[in-house]
Order: sequence, then C-alpha cells, then structure tokens
Amino acid sequence: MAASSLTLLSLLSIALLVAAASASASNITEILSGFPEYTLHVLLDYFDAPKLHKISEGSVLSTTLYQTTGNAAGNLGFVNITDLRGGKVGFGSGVPGSPLDSTFTKSVKQVPYNLSVIEVSKAIAPSAVLTAPAPSASAVNITALLEKAGCLFRQVF
Repeated sequence: MAASSLTLLSLLSIALLVAAASASASNITEILSGFPEYTLHVLLDYFDAPKLHKISEGSVLSTTLYQTTGNAAGNLGFVNITDLRGGKVGFGSGVPGSPLDSTFTKSVKQVPYNLSVIEVSKAIAPSAVLTAPAPSASAVNITALLEKAGCLFRQVF
C-alpha cells in the first residue's frame, strides 16, 4: 500500500537543495536520494505550516516510514509533533520521555496534500538511543567492516 501523503522532515542542507528544485515530486525524490543522511524522517501524513499550528489536542503522534518496515519496536516508528504555542512547533521521538528538542524552522516546498518538505532545527532521536552504551572497541572489527563495504586491503610486508 503506497502512502498518498508524505511529509519529509529535513535539516537546512537538504532543504536548500529542495527549495532550488522544481515542485515535481519526482525531482524532489531524485534530489533526496543523493542525500539520505539529511532526510530525518518521512511522515505518512501531510503537514504544512498551517496544519502544524492547528494540531488538535495540542499534540499528535505521526507514523513514520520506519514504522511500516515492522522493525520499529514500541513507539520508535512515530514522531511526536506538539504545538508549543507562541508560534513554535516541537518535534521529538514518539518514545515516551523523549524530549521535544527539535522545532519547526520553515516550510521548504509543498505539493498540497501530497508532499511537504519542512525544515526542522535538529535531528530527532529517542532518548534511549542517545544514552545507549557504545559497543566496546574489542567487539568491533573495523577491517572486516571495511572489507564488507568493498574496501580491499593488500599486504604491505
């Protein structure tokens, strides 16, 4: 089942590229495919500035594309969008206890009710991910990871 309405939450770098593109969804998709690290979340709903500032009940959990993979545990596949009043809209992970430390910066490009690209102030991550312990150095084999990625090493001795 394909989603008919999407909102891309993005940082400034990709937002500038999208703003320079034409309004066709295929162009935006093509541009974003070259910069996956800047597309933070794909929401399966249409949000533009007016809708963000009129969120009923003050907040909403929006389903992300990640949720549709079946790999999202708990609320990891959702983004919490909250009208903070005073013209500000906050974004955070849908995981309970996650901060709303990203805010709506501006609308970048809209194809009404189909595709919206909006800029947010910072990356959105659940607090559990940010505080998770890193694996020990001995548990990571850098050479094996690089070889798996296609890097070839030759013996120097």
